[in-house]
Amino acid sequence: MSAETILQGGRKAILSHALLLLFVFASFAVVAMSIYSSRAVEYFVSANESNICGRIKESALRLAGMVRADELDAYRGPADMGSPGYISLKQKLASFADEAEVKYAYFLRVAGDEMQFIIDNDFDEATRVGLDTPPVKLADVPGLPSAVVGRKAAVTPLGSYMANWDYLCSAYAPVFDADGEIVAYCGVDIDDKEILATDKVRRRAILLELATIVLAVACGLYGLFVLHSQNNVLAHTATKLLSMSLTDPLTGIYNRRHLDGQLKRVINSLGRSNNELSLLLIDIDYFKLYNDTYGHDAGDTCLKRIAECLSQCHERGDDFSARYGGEEFVVVLPHTDESGARLIATRLLESVMECNIPHKASKVADRVTVSIGGTTGTVDRSRLVRDYIKCADEALYESKKSGRNRYTHKALKAALPPEPLAAPRQSGDPPAPPSRSPIQEPQASGNLG
Repeated sequence: MSAETILQGGRKAILSHALLLLFVFASFAVVAMSIYSSRAVEYFVSANESNICGRIKESALRLAGMVRADELDAYRGPADMGSPGYISLKQKLASFADEAEVKYAYFLRVAGDEMQFIIDNDFDEATRVGLDTPPVKLADVPGLPSAVVGRKAAVTPLGSYMANWDYLCSAYAPVFDADGEIVAYCGVDIDDKEILATDKVRRRAILLELATIVLAVACGLYGLFVLHSQNNVLAHTATKLLSMSLTDPLTGIYNRRHLDGQLKRVINSLGRSNNELSLLLIDIDYFKLYNDTYGHDAGDTCLKRIAECLSQCHERGDDFSARYGGEEFVVVLPHTDESGARLIATRLLESVMECNIPHKASKVADRVTVSIGGTTGTVDRSRLVRDYIKCADEALYESKKSGRNRYTHKALKAALPPEPLAAPRQSGDPPAPPSRSPIQEPQASGNLG
């Protein structure tokens, strides 16, 4: 998998993150709007119900004011049907029902703690109800004398009440005699279609709100699931990119960049306790001739085989190997003295020989071999990475010079103590002579091929 492919996957994951976050935000925005709309619908529905209740209560009060107690006394029940008083009262109720746009207008006579239906606005006597029904207790009538049933209507100081009987919405108002006693109740009923319509709107708003919330929660959970999946993709992408930045793409072991950083950390860690550190520098013998003879594809395969041998030869968890460049490799062995480094190097020489990779152009053997230079030194914080590399490179040079396919060890020189600071020059002192360093003879070091 190439770096461009991994980066492309990371960009897609980031874009998916942004789109999903926008989607989740939009879902919650829809929920908020739905809740707001539902509350608005509830407000207007309640206002509409209040208007309906107020209208029929006002109608009941108007009807109570239109009838005198003595008019009701002139009609005592079914026996008086057809009398002038009955017809007059019936016409008055019918006229009022048409004018007030109510379905029924009627009177209920009060006798003690009971109430009896006596007359309404319906001229179809075959369909009228109540005349032949027995009296009922006032306490058993919804909304009387001081309770309110349904529709949230409150008792007004004028004495109108609300009740909800089946499909009708009713209001009652008392009729008083000359002594101020309640002799009857007048009632008005309106068809409950208006109330039912508002109830339907309310139910639809509630269902819409619930459906929107469920949908938003489902979308949110799905979004969180996808975000979690995309987070895994991003984490995998980051791990891949980190691995690619730290490992050699051909051999799969650490690269030069990671070697430098990791070796610095090892030196700093071991320097706290003055432990020993060994480093091996490995070079494939006559690798250029191998490439010229077998081709670069075979050369890549050879490098992979050598890297596998390196990984198998060091066993401890803090040991590690890296490709130093070209056909050179490095093995870092913390907490390892000279004898331990020699043991690992010998094992590596034997392992490469056992791979039996043909190399007919080699001047050492009929197969691929390696030369190894190693160094060991006590770690202190004044040591630099280049000190170990330089010493191991010098030892590697000696291995090549001595015939290759061998290991040479060179002890790391002790670190020089820091030079003391010069005392400050006093005024009047002669100027100090310029410091001069002896000319260093160049030391032969490098790659003999």
